[in-house]
Amino acid sequence: MARIKKLKENGKTVYPATIWNAVVDPTTGMTLKQLVAELTDALNRIDASTLQGHGIVTAGELDPKNKIPVVGNDGVMEIGRYLDFHMDGSKEDYNIRLRCDTTGKYQHYLPAKTGTVALTSDIYENIPDRIGVGTTAGDENDYVEHDSLQVFKAAIDNKNFPVISVAGERTDGQQCCWQLGIDPYTGALRYRYALSGSGGRFTFSAWRNIG
Repeated sequence: MARIKKLKENGKTVYPATIWNAVVDPTTGMTLKQLVAELTDALNRIDASTLQGHGIVTAGELDPKNKIPVVGNDGVMEIGRYLDFHMDGSKEDYNIRLRCDTTGKYQHYLPAKTGTVALTSDIYENIPDRIGVGTTAGDENDYVEHDSLQVFKAAIDNKNFPVISVAGERTDGQQCCWQLGIDPYTGALRYRYALSGSGGRFTFSAWRNIG
């Protein structure tokens, strides 16, 4: 059986395996002393003081306060009730906040000061173009969505004018619709009424003056 040669370090008899610089990682060439130094440095940068003792927010968290959010295996990040935006170098909030009031509902608070709010998708640039221009009651371009409040253009004697359309469901389940518009010739306020018929399409009455 081979013997391990004893060595002297600081006047004491030791074995090579107990000397940090004698233990070398064959892959990296780093000594045990160097590896321990790197590990200690990493632990010092990610200690309880750095994280202020906070744990992490896990899936289904009932109380996420004072915890650090992480992205779970399902791709979901659990956060708190409010999400504020802050200016660089300032403790002041932007005038915008995402807020959760109840389960399954969130509110988006837009800027309170003067400015422009821009939406980039899922909107129509021109509402009248969405519906088209109708010509007579029952024309295919007079289609109105159920349970809706819409603004579009209609026609009286081939003259287009703006219309406000309100559609909803009655207690008997049938959809009804009221529309208001201004006569382009006389300026009179006019209305028409409709019930949904075959295929859910509305069949409108003729335009009538109010008063």
